[in-house]
Amino acid sequence: MTDRNDDWRKSGKGQAPRAVGASIDLDASVENLELSIRAANCMKNAEVRTLRDLVRKTEWDLLSTKRFGRKSLKEVKEVLLELGLALGMIIDDSVRYLPGTGTRSSRPEVRGSGVTATVAQGREPRSAGAAGASDPPESVGWRTTDEDEVKRRVERAEKEPMDICLVPGTHPLFGTFTVTRKGTQRIHQVEIRSLAERENTCDCPDFRINGLGLCKHVEAVMLHLKRRHPAEFRRGPSAASRLLEVYLSRSTEPPSVRVSVPDGPLELVQSLSEFFSASGTLLADPVEAVPSLHRAVARLPESLRGRVRISREVDDWVASERRKRERGAARQAFVDDVAAGKRTIDPPGITLYPYQRDGALHLAFGERAMLADEMGLGKTVQAVVACDILRQTRRIERVLVVAPVSLKSEWEEQIRKFSHHSTQIIIGPRAARLRQYRNPTFFNLANYEQMLADQKDVVEVLAPDVVILDEAQRIKNWQTKIAHTIKGLSSPFAFVLTGTPLENRIDEVYSLVEFLDPMLFGPLFRFNREYYQLDDRGRPAGYKNIDKLHRTVRSVMLRRRKDEVEDQLPERQLSNYFVPMESEQRVRYEEVEAHVARIMQIAKRRPLRPEEFDRLQQKLACMRMICDSPYILDQECRIAPKIDELSELVESALDGENAKIIIFSEWERMLHLVRERMQAMKLDPAWHTGSVPQAKRRVEINRFKNDDDCRVFLSTDSGATGLNLQVANTVINMDLPWNPAKLEQRIGRAWRKFQTRSVQVLNLVAENSIEHRMLGTLQFKQELADGVLDGRGDLDTVSIPSGRAAFMERLESIMGGGVAQAARTVPERLRPERTGAPIELFRQDLAARLADRLLLLEMRQRPDGGAGILAVVDGNPAEISPTARRLLADAWHGAGAPPDLEVIDRATFDLLRRLAGSGLFQFPSGGGTRLHAVGPFEQDAADLARQRRETARRLLAATARERKLAAVMAAGGFPAEALVPTLKAVETALRASAHASLGRDAGNAAPLADAEVGQLLTADNSLSPSTATLVARLRTATSAGDCDDEAASALLVEAERFLAEVSRTLGMS
Repeated sequence: MTDRNDDWRKSGKGQAPRAVGASIDLDASVENLELSIRAANCMKNAEVRTLRDLVRKTEWDLLSTKRFGRKSLKEVKEVLLELGLALGMIIDDSVRYLPGTGTRSSRPEVRGSGVTATVAQGREPRSAGAAGASDPPESVGWRTTDEDEVKRRVERAEKEPMDICLVPGTHPLFGTFTVTRKGTQRIHQVEIRSLAERENTCDCPDFRINGLGLCKHVEAVMLHLKRRHPAEFRRGPSAASRLLEVYLSRSTEPPSVRVSVPDGPLELVQSLSEFFSASGTLLADPVEAVPSLHRAVARLPESLRGRVRISREVDDWVASERRKRERGAARQAFVDDVAAGKRTIDPPGITLYPYQRDGALHLAFGERAMLADEMGLGKTVQAVVACDILRQTRRIERVLVVAPVSLKSEWEEQIRKFSHHSTQIIIGPRAARLRQYRNPTFFNLANYEQMLADQKDVVEVLAPDVVILDEAQRIKNWQTKIAHTIKGLSSPFAFVLTGTPLENRIDEVYSLVEFLDPMLFGPLFRFNREYYQLDDRGRPAGYKNIDKLHRTVRSVMLRRRKDEVEDQLPERQLSNYFVPMESEQRVRYEEVEAHVARIMQIAKRRPLRPEEFDRLQQKLACMRMICDSPYILDQECRIAPKIDELSELVESALDGENAKIIIFSEWERMLHLVRERMQAMKLDPAWHTGSVPQAKRRVEINRFKNDDDCRVFLSTDSGATGLNLQVANTVINMDLPWNPAKLEQRIGRAWRKFQTRSVQVLNLVAENSIEHRMLGTLQFKQELADGVLDGRGDLDTVSIPSGRAAFMERLESIMGGGVAQAARTVPERLRPERTGAPIELFRQDLAARLADRLLLLEMRQRPDGGAGILAVVDGNPAEISPTARRLLADAWHGAGAPPDLEVIDRATFDLLRRLAGSGLFQFPSGGGTRLHAVGPFEQDAADLARQRRETARRLLAATARERKLAAVMAAGGFPAEALVPTLKAVETALRASAHASLGRDAGNAAPLADAEVGQLLTADNSLSPSTATLVARLRTATSAGDCDDEAASALLVEAERFLAEVSRTLGMS
């Protein structure tokens, strides 16, 4: 990196920003950068030494005290972006910077002169386009009127500062304006043609889809014009454009092309009157008429031609409509060419099933389309073939595939199998990824998390022709940051691949379709009105118009069920095995069931508080765990009748030739018992859980696929998505997931394309339990998905149970009734439900909620003496963290302030350990108390301690030179001078001890602070309590430089005694 301070100063921004130190003082011009975790880690890279204190609250300092050095803010930001991505952090350009940066004033402001202005909060009354909209929206819940939506956009126009510029050469009032929200680079164009009617247009997405005839950008321009031209606004409707305006009206469905005729030359009006009706609507088909209209305008005399303005939006809409009409003809032409041998559709050496050819054609000629085939029908190969069709017909060159991390390698294998196109997996730090974007291959395989940081680079640098979203249910929640980011990816063609477009709610389908075609459903408020039944409070009470929803979705979605193409697929046989619980297992189950019953009794009287609802979820999860085995919650109890049943099923299933089995459980501890039994049966199962590193997972998958001796594959739900394991012919579910989509994902690993054998699905269900009764709940959710996605059944309206009575009815159906009786029979010893140390309650609650997704839980001590908790999870920390924090607050209720909590994923934790091992990062001082660990984490503590001790020994050995120098100087009659090398040796020995006992960064050469010395003495009882005094005296003596020889000699003796203590502690003497 080169120093760019001179460039910074030349830019007119003054001095380069100060280095990041104990407080943050960065220029406010980049206030839109924030890291989503509380602490950044330190890093040595060329001249960049340490990233420090980039936290909203300095609650848990992971960093040393070094500074950046003389780096420009741009360089600092680049480093943060790279490091942030590596740690799985989210960098959000829409939020303010960190405390201490001097955030911008929120004072209302209007600036500008000439044709440019900045409109900000509170300066102007509402525009004529929203006359009378003086009160804030008073909508109820999801129920809003068009007027409510208009008011919201007017308010945003008033509150959000926007830069407004007149496009040169257009009328200063009825012209074209660019609008840019302050702090962003996105520019929108607004055309003003009326001060009273909603005839103005904007090219922003909201204007295109809301059907209101306005947006915040239009309203911002109106505010700006009203301030500059008040007299024109007072004229009312008579103030209109002097041009003949041809524009697109979106107030109708479909939109219509209309004309607004000014008071002007009769010749102009007559020359174009043949195109429009008396009401101003285009008479002929717009696709044919608009090009004719352009030609007619071009033939006008120059004096009249300049008085006609055809909105750019008209041309864009007509072009889109023309493409839609041409798709069918283009598809048929391609099919004819294939039949004539002029083009190909099947991959080299492979013959596709007929339904797969149809799927590939649907994607290729749908341009932006969804393929929602059930799992196992080969969505990946259909997408690969569709891209090859587009290469032949539309000359595409770059495809971006966005998939879960675990499926990128699977995509690479499938592309290699079904095409000869070049492929690369996007991987590595930011600089490496940018190089890949600049040098793309035909297929470029990225994951969703990378898009959070790379979206802009993908759009501007890679510029893909096709964007493919695999397992696209990742964006089903339209409110999430990942969904918002993905929808910012632009490309002419887009494929959405998902086997479960609807899992729980119909607005999941809305979010998927919005990525493909926002116009199809329109704005969310119209979707809610059309398809949700809302109660008096505006809350969803049910669904309606399911048939219409199905028909609308089918315009972009192709979905085939396996039973529709079963003549091309192997058979699938499903059996449920009901296993009775043992007596001790039943007792434990009923104890937890009684707790659930008590919470349900509370829910009958009043709505549950968040912490009560969380507790209910925890207890329900515990009931399901006990259905498998109490061992999941209590490792002293190994009762597991399902394991005995499993043994018989496995023996029977493996009797067949080349038989292989996949065994699923939601909980890793249950799989521990399964693995023990499989090993006792002389089977060596493959292991695929959240605690297994990604590279090792791939090894285990390949072992199961290719090793004839590996006949059993054990997996949590981390292996239920996207994996191709059709070498198996049996799927055994040790437990049932909550929704049918996840159950189908499990089964779909084996029952999929190219399976040549019958597939058995065996479900082990605890008899007379919540698990038993969940079978009905799974069936209802499957029926809802069938109605929306496949048009099956006679559903048109479906009630959503709501309110206390309906909520209790749902729970009682799962619990099997008898709630009141269960509540009355709670043993007295169970009444004080929340007892025990808060940290233990939190551990139990979090383990119950996350199951095998909780990999590691540690309590650590902060430098200031406070406590911090670190949770490592298999999943998205941003989704898990809110739940974990609620559980933490609940566990500490009445016990004071809870400790700080940090939730990170496995990849982040592994990276932190690698950085710590290389001296680029410092874990918090104070060591850690391990509260929970699974898999390899159970062995990490001993390994880490051994590694720290070895590093500490190397540090202490490096003090030999200073100690020898001090001894020579003291023997030569210079004891005071010998204090300097002695202090260096003592400081290094302190660092070595702190690394071994506290995990302090071995690469941090800074002396221990007094507080750190105190923590070290607390953690390491082998060191003398007088160590702190010795260190303080040595530091004072060397800094003052006036220590007499007698006192210096005494200090040297004490120092040598301390160094010997450290040597013995580390096992070096």
